[in-house]
Amino acid sequence: MTDLPASVSRLGFGVSGPHNSDVVDPEKTIALVHEAYSRGITVFDTALKYGDGEAQRRLGQALQSLHVPRDSYFVITKVGILNEKNARGFQPDQIKDAVRSCVDTLGCGRVDLVLLQGPASEEFDAAFPALLSLKEAGDLRFAGVSGRDDELDLPLTHTDVDAIMAPHYDGLNAVQNNRLMKARESGKMVFGIEALSVAKGRFKLPHDRLSWWYFQRSIQRQRERQARIKAGLPVAPEAMLSVAAALRRSANSGLVDCVMVQTTKTTHLRANAAALGLDGGPADA
Repeated sequence: MTDLPASVSRLGFGVSGPHNSDVVDPEKTIALVHEAYSRGITVFDTALKYGDGEAQRRLGQALQSLHVPRDSYFVITKVGILNEKNARGFQPDQIKDAVRSCVDTLGCGRVDLVLLQGPASEEFDAAFPALLSLKEAGDLRFAGVSGRDDELDLPLTHTDVDAIMAPHYDGLNAVQNNRLMKARESGKMVFGIEALSVAKGRFKLPHDRLSWWYFQRSIQRQRERQARIKAGLPVAPEAMLSVAAALRRSANSGLVDCVMVQTTKTTHLRANAAALGLDGGPADA
């Protein structure tokens, strides 16, 4: 069983999406990370893939400039997918090189949690022992896997897997729900993603580069949704909840330790923190 570190807040901030590119200025990303921490959000997630390393660089700059105790925040990154072209690198040497690169880029000592990003079974078998060796060497604190579907099934049977990152939203199907229950029963940490996929949004005509980015992403997500339906894979129910309700239902489900969200707006970040009662700031800040 993995004891939940005190630095794991109920809400986490993902440095991903538009934070990967010049659609959002690096200074804005850094300011949002600082704002998140000041609101009691102490979990920060990124990946080697995002922006071919740009997201990690920004998160590293933000954390290094916080000037707070290292044990007051929790850093997650993902390896195995090497770049935005989705080149795969799950061989042991590739994993070791990737993790050490992440440690150097983030610049905050060992990484709290490194996740293999959506590995197939044979990739997990090849890569996870390398991750454990790096854990023993002190490069990371916890090792786990991120995924959306049956790529999580094999890792859930391994006692050395400390954590998973997986979809959690109101309306999960039985298979998805059972995976998370199995993770909880085996004492693994669970970081939930896609909680806001069931939150209602308002359509706005794109008017600048950032709004165009979100508009294009919404089209891509609809295509992905239709592809998953066609393939018989689970999808989130149609959006029916407010953002605050969607966050609370996920956070209060008992199936996740932390709900991960991404935003580019300070007002949204503050509202999300307030929805989960985190706006008082971290206890050790």
